[in-house]
Amino acid sequence: MAGAPARIPLVIEHRPGKKHGNADTLSRRPCPSNCKHCIVTAQPEDKWSPAAIRKDQLADKDLKPILEWKEAGTGRPPWPDVSDKGVALKSY
Repeated sequence: MAGAPARIPLVIEHRPGKKHGNADTLSRRPCPSNCKHCIVTAQPEDKWSPAAIRKDQLADKDLKPILEWKEAGTGRPPWPDVSDKGVALKSY
């Protein structure tokens, strides 16, 4: 008969809380936002600045031409200007 539930042998067994960690975790109340155990402290690195990023972009052989084209405002360059460049540059 279609749609009839299949008979699956199930064994229902009680597990004490110590052995049922996932349910125990899900049933706990969340920590307050100022909990000293849950707070993640991250410090950004000081070396990241707009000037440092710009310097690194201009040093990159694939990004430099793209930045120059964008800043010139000429739009997409003609294919002959791009065809002899690297694969990464062509993908942009």
